[in-house]
Amino acid sequence: MLKNKTLGLALSGGGVRGALHIGVLEALEPHNDQIKALSGTSIGAVIGAFYAAGVPPRKMLEIISSQSLFSMARLGFNRKGLMEMTGLYKLLEKYVPKTFEELNIPLTVVTTDLGSDDYLPISSGDLHQAVVASCSIPVFFKATEIDGKQCVDGGLLNNLPANELVEKVDKIIGVHVNNYAIPEKAESLKTLADKVFSLVIRQNVKRYKMYCDYWLEPELPHGSVLDFSSTGEYYEIGRKAGYEFVAHPKQFRLKKHFLERFFFRYIDHKYMPY
Repeated sequence: MLKNKTLGLALSGGGVRGALHIGVLEALEPHNDQIKALSGTSIGAVIGAFYAAGVPPRKMLEIISSQSLFSMARLGFNRKGLMEMTGLYKLLEKYVPKTFEELNIPLTVVTTDLGSDDYLPISSGDLHQAVVASCSIPVFFKATEIDGKQCVDGGLLNNLPANELVEKVDKIIGVHVNNYAIPEKAESLKTLADKVFSLVIRQNVKRYKMYCDYWLEPELPHGSVLDFSSTGEYYEIGRKAGYEFVAHPKQFRLKKHFLERFFFRYIDHKYMPY
């Protein structure tokens, strides 16, 4: 493992595939005292909140495995025809503190601000509200109002918020859970939604990947982001990748030219717009 280094984990969104994050975190458990900061989008924000609150990975797997998209949402629709994340709120209330300030590890949750067309990183205040907003897929779920801003799924603009860890830790580890072949044909509404969202996500991940020092992106079988029956399989894939990283971290190091590293770490982070 990386001795005498503080670590930051950037956890991507990806629906049920986020169970992979849990497997990685379990493999890193013997070194959790080195993890000093977390960032996450969508399911990455959920897992990040659990971990930062001290919920053990095995307990996280139990929680996520027992859920589904529709149990996290309210069974029904509001006046605008959108589902509400009442179920996720209850889940967070049970296992996670109300505010960011009460967490054991600093966490940044990423949402998308519909008013400014920018992504919005949140690291203080109402944690439950921020996580719910980060998971709220537009069209399906109601936007969450945060400080007067209408916020939805952060994956639209920054699905891997590694840039939010710059200057907070010595080394940044990116965990991406969307490495699978996108089907050429969308034969159902669910497949179409999955394909469109995957294409959007892959484009913005290319940029934010460059902030990482280490990159975990194991190959995955294709499956819907909404199929919670596959959590165990994704967890095992993540656990295997995590143990391989602990044993051979150099194999996961991102190879970047010095100028690339300088630009993304210092110039892009400080002066470029989101």
